[in-house]
Amino acid sequence: MAPSDPAPTYLEVHIAHMPARTALQTLSIVVALACLLTGCTPTASQAAGPSPIVDGSLLERSKVTQLIARYEVGAPATTTAGRPWGAQCVAGKERESLDLGRQLGARMRVVLIDPPVTTRIARVIALQMQTCPKIEWVEADVIRFTIP
Repeated sequence: MAPSDPAPTYLEVHIAHMPARTALQTLSIVVALACLLTGCTPTASQAAGPSPIVDGSLLERSKVTQLIARYEVGAPATTTAGRPWGAQCVAGKERESLDLGRQLGARMRVVLIDPPVTTRIARVIALQMQTCPKIEWVEADVIRFTIP
């Protein structure tokens, strides 16, 4: 760097030709150093409290269109009424909203819900289906995650 060049505003570390362990150690030190120098404080959104996803309200408002079911060996795919196996154990109008979806693999199948229901209702349907014989487990097909 020439004396007239401005000071760099970033830190550049070349780890391409280092052994893997040395590169990882160097990278860890660089990240820790950057955090110390910048003051790594929580952002305003983190300091404001729990997000709606963490407390579950956003998740409860989302709609679920399918369940994932795992059947025991020898379980039929459908009931005599043409509904997916396990629908006969579901109470109320939700029974009529269940349809057979695609096979996922070893004794696992998608059970479609039309019209879509809330996450809470999908969990109730899954619990009711799970009481049926020849069903190992049923879960609402939702992605659950926590944002720190």
